[in-house]
Amino acid sequence: MLSLSEPGVALVVSACRLRPIDPQGPEDVADLRRRALTEIWISVLTQRLNKLRVREGSLLASGVDVSDETGEARTTCIGLTPTGEAWEAALGHVQAELRRFERDGPTDLELELALETQRADLVALVPQAATLDSGYLASEISGRALKGRVWPQARQGVRAFNLATEDLTPADVLTAFQRDWTGAGPFIAATAPAAPAREAVLAAWTRNAMARGLEKYADTKSATWAYARRDKAAPAVSRQARSNPDYVRITFANGTVLNFKQTAYAKGTVELRMMFGQGRRELENQAYLPAVIGSGLFAAGGVGRHSYEELVELFGSTSLDFDFDVGDDAFLISESLVRTNLASQLQLLATYLSDPGFRDTLDSKIPSAIELTYRRAYTDIPEVLGQAIDEAATPGAPGNMPPPARLTGLTSKDFARALRAPITQSPLEVTVVGDISEAAVIEAVGQTFGMLPPRAAVSRARADNIFVRFATPPPPEIHAIHQGPPDKAGVMLVWPLYVAVPARRREEYVLKVLAQIFSDELRHAVRERLGKTYSPEVVSNMPDLADQGRLVALVETYPSDLGAAKAEALAIAARLARGEITADMLAAAREPMLSGDKSFRQTDKWWAITLAGTSGDGQLARDMMEVSALTGEVTLDDLKTAAATWLTQPPWIATATSSQATRAPEPRQ
Repeated sequence: MLSLSEPGVALVVSACRLRPIDPQGPEDVADLRRRALTEIWISVLTQRLNKLRVREGSLLASGVDVSDETGEARTTCIGLTPTGEAWEAALGHVQAELRRFERDGPTDLELELALETQRADLVALVPQAATLDSGYLASEISGRALKGRVWPQARQGVRAFNLATEDLTPADVLTAFQRDWTGAGPFIAATAPAAPAREAVLAAWTRNAMARGLEKYADTKSATWAYARRDKAAPAVSRQARSNPDYVRITFANGTVLNFKQTAYAKGTVELRMMFGQGRRELENQAYLPAVIGSGLFAAGGVGRHSYEELVELFGSTSLDFDFDVGDDAFLISESLVRTNLASQLQLLATYLSDPGFRDTLDSKIPSAIELTYRRAYTDIPEVLGQAIDEAATPGAPGNMPPPARLTGLTSKDFARALRAPITQSPLEVTVVGDISEAAVIEAVGQTFGMLPPRAAVSRARADNIFVRFATPPPPEIHAIHQGPPDKAGVMLVWPLYVAVPARRREEYVLKVLAQIFSDELRHAVRERLGKTYSPEVVSNMPDLADQGRLVALVETYPSDLGAAKAEALAIAARLARGEITADMLAAAREPMLSGDKSFRQTDKWWAITLAGTSGDGQLARDMMEVSALTGEVTLDDLKTAAATWLTQPPWIATATSSQATRAPEPRQ
């Protein structure tokens, strides 16, 4: 039993067992069957724990993991994060479910659902096989080769899986679980800023092991979709073939806009983007952080007539994994999908965007979720540094993290106040890119978003938004404290730029190339002159008409090297400002940027990003199309002018060390 107190870490209780790794035999049907059985019991137990998490307020998160990565032992672990400090109650619930599964195994229905999920994943690979990324293929083939395994063709993989699992029974799954959950242990660990006492955790585990077992698991009655399923689709009222970039724009009678492009970059898959509203610009300043937090928990709030748990049963857990972001200019939902799942996913998202639930079932867990967010923010050095500089520049700006007490009282009602209006009232723009026919996409959108009531295009942009601005001159060096390991430290230097506007886009790309040159020089200096293996980074960040642009140099290092790292960054900035930039430096920085943009353009994701928002001002599409041209036009004179303009100014400087670290004296400048 290990009890470890560590500032900044989440309260986690885990139990692991170790047994000898299975001897490496031939990769045959029997081997595939053994591996499938492990995946099945993991899937079933994970689903039960997910339902437990929704049902029991004491459990915030849980997980199951089986690993052979050491090559010496198979490690099987069950872990949990409690709500608040309720680790004893959470452990009791998880341990009871674990004991029940160890006794009875899965039901017939659970087995069939787990098998179907595995089979669907394999079937989805069949059309993608010819267009899989070469880097991914190289990694998978080499990784399997190191284990004496081969990379099967997708169709052969499906056929072999069906052969290996055709006669599986719940008893087989139970036997596989009992084999994995055996051996040495359980090894129990508890980590937290103030971890519970070793004796208390051991006593709770022993007490739970002796408690009366749960009743045999019974499958719940299948949920029935409570919303109308559309047999007919709303017809499109217009279709426009657009050029530069090439795509099709379809408009429905209710005002829903569909941007579509068929590609063959990745067989059998599509990229989905949905934009609506005006993002941060329509939110009150005090509503911005609740909106950001609420967007992360949006799916878990369910919809009006279905809880999250019911939606998982109806659509599968992966369907609820869509990303919801609050941008400066719009709200965005995005997801990568298998082509055959597009119609059902649009049905789910149309329901979320017309009848969002914002249920209060998560209210008891929100304080713990926010506490975990702060713990991560306090231990992540770049986050600590960035927050310190932003708060010094513009105290109380909406994106700055306030004291935790100001957010722990948030509830689902606060999320609803911030998000319900843009979600349910803003005009919708749907973008679909990928290996699917135009007719199929029009029908799927017509049956879902095309059938919603019309939404008026009314601007809700506010005039009182607060964005980060930098005063001149900068304050004295800012010293921040992080709660991570004491042997870690960091320094951030920020050169304020201008508030970006489209008219100055060429200048913006000069600064991007300058940042890459700065990054290359800083990496060489840190690794060669200082003899360290750190990976410093320099970037320019310039959102349009929002936070003031900045050129940021970041080095994560040891406390003893903090002064030297800062001195190197300042020295490089001074050399660049003096015009010490060569054609070789320009080429070394620019070529990877051009190559990366060329490769990115040959993906569905690039096209989805580019086309999303084209029904508005279309600025992002123009920007995406011009990346290579603007990067390629940058000259040495441009770079020298930009460096002399911006890097001669004194930067804002922040350092971060652990409260437990002792800073070494900094070298004289």
